[in-house]
Amino acid sequence: MPTDEHYVVELHLPPTGYGKITKGQLARIQLPAYPEQEYGYLQGIVASIALVPHADTYRVTLTLSKGLTTNYDKKMHLNPIWNVVLKL
Repeated sequence: MPTDEHYVVELHLPPTGYGKITKGQLARIQLPAYPEQEYGYLQGIVASIALVPHADTYRVTLTLSKGLTTNYDKKMHLNPIWNVVLKL
């Protein structure tokens, strides 16, 4: 079993606020299925930002700095198509 797991989150953001996002910026990723007060949030870093929109959204890729472990030190189990809440 590999020990160096790397996780990536791909988001599709609307143009509103697009100009405020920068590569290397820290992000908090909340999972609606896991209440933040109990489970915490995942910590991410903006890895790439699309320069051109596709279908009126910009693709933003984040790397998860602590994998699927939250700031409360809880391991999350993700569904690859979940919607998430992103706070920059």
